[in-house]
Amino acid sequence: MEATLSLEITYFCDARNLNIPGLPIISETVTISASSAQSAVTPASAVYVRLYTTADLRYAYSSASSVATATAGVNGHLLPSGSSIDLPATAGWKVAGITAA
Repeated sequence: MEATLSLEITYFCDARNLNIPGLPIISETVTISASSAQSAVTPASAVYVRLYTTADLRYAYSSASSVATATAGVNGHLLPSGSSIDLPATAGWKVAGITAA
């Protein structure tokens, strides 16, 4: 059975501090494939967004019509398998992910 490739997204309401973790608002999982897939919109109360991936992928974080591309570029930021990244949150934006080419 093939493993599900996923992008785990958590939205936090508190500013990040190495000694005091932020409080998560909500989390979701987006299934990643060769087609761009979008998250729900970023909540208005979110301060930052954490992305974690189980597969090499490319992502975009922008307006509600966000689309990720499989190659490097403004809509194709690489996030290697098993890594995470924290991004400043913008209410109403979406994360899009696609398997890396």
